[in-house]
Amino acid sequence: MVLVEGPFGVPPLGSSAVALGPASDWEQEQEREQVARTQFIAYGVVAPITVAVGIVGNLLTIALLRQPQFRGVTFTYFLVLALSDLLSLCMVVSMIVNYQQEETRFFSTAVWYAHFALFMINVPMSVSVLVVVCITVDRFYSVCRPTHFAAIHTERCARLAIAGSVAFAVLVWLPMCFLMHPVECVEPSCSPPDNRTWWAVRFNSELFPEDWYRPYAWVRQVLLSFIPIILLVVLNALTLRGFLRLRTRRNEMARSSASGSLQLTVSPNAEGRHRKEQHIIPLLVAVMITFSATMLPSGIVDAMHTDDPEDEATYEVFRAVGNNLEILSHALNFYMYILCSRTVRVALKNICRRRRQVSLARASVSRVLIAVQQLAKSHGRGKTSSTEPTGTVGFADTEEGRRRENETPQAVAAETASERNLARTV
Repeated sequence: MVLVEGPFGVPPLGSSAVALGPASDWEQEQEREQVARTQFIAYGVVAPITVAVGIVGNLLTIALLRQPQFRGVTFTYFLVLALSDLLSLCMVVSMIVNYQQEETRFFSTAVWYAHFALFMINVPMSVSVLVVVCITVDRFYSVCRPTHFAAIHTERCARLAIAGSVAFAVLVWLPMCFLMHPVECVEPSCSPPDNRTWWAVRFNSELFPEDWYRPYAWVRQVLLSFIPIILLVVLNALTLRGFLRLRTRRNEMARSSASGSLQLTVSPNAEGRHRKEQHIIPLLVAVMITFSATMLPSGIVDAMHTDDPEDEATYEVFRAVGNNLEILSHALNFYMYILCSRTVRVALKNICRRRRQVSLARASVSRVLIAVQQLAKSHGRGKTSSTEPTGTVGFADTEEGRRRENETPQAVAAETASERNLARTV
């Protein structure tokens, strides 16, 4: 994701002001107000809500995938996917905060936004995209190339694929560290809030000329947006076709076995693998649809970056939609797991049930301890009742005290021990 023009990404490559004459001053003012309103809604309202929902979802995903039943190569990919999404959303928070105030009093903050912020946002986002491609390839081999599946479906191959995805994303996004530089905020390009020294971030045209940036932007988006989208659509379509053929063949063999013409024996491992495939296929379909729908607009926006659009308001709306869709794509994974994976739903219910049982047990222990403390206090008042002045109601005057007096010491000791054992058991 490259959020262009301003702190959300690449500043304009040149001046976007067009001298249209005095007659168009009112139209320019109206257009600026519409752009400001669009940016506020997109990055001040929608984006923070999406980021908050995504952070909660990814944290729950990480907690779920660390359960014992989620062990294996595929879930290793999903865990890295959740971690990269979580990191990217946390970095987006930094840019949202900076968007509300473009200028900063601290030079170190301006250095962060100029050289590191975009890099730290886009690298984990690209790693997430590449990991989704790795999961798609893994599932494709599982269904369509089962003879070669065992060779690639290993922890070693998964670690190599993840490390390669990280290295490739870092290499592609490394030029963004040199794209901008911090400058002192002065008129007319910047309006400092007061007379103190303020800093802003501007495009470094001397180090990174515009003639270099446009080819780089196109190559980057082709590698990280368009090719992954094509791979996901093609491989998932082939995987679904292969899975449907495999299921049809299994149904035919089951019918033949039922009719007695063929004795069908299915190993427990193969049956378990078949059930796992049935759970993962809907998830991959959901990932394919949401990935394409959310990544394609952002890829087009990043590739068609312009500093002088014909209709700035329309361009800003399209850019805001593309950027928010890309943020949404990294926030939806947990909720797709919930909708498409019965295993995840059952694990989440078990976690909630265990937490509820622990809470009830703690509440029961607290109630028993309070009762024991009250009983001990009452017993203590009973011992000192003889020294109380006349007119004071002692422990012996109460119903509990009279009952205790009528009981033998052995019965009282047995009852106290029983209460303590009950508290310890709970």
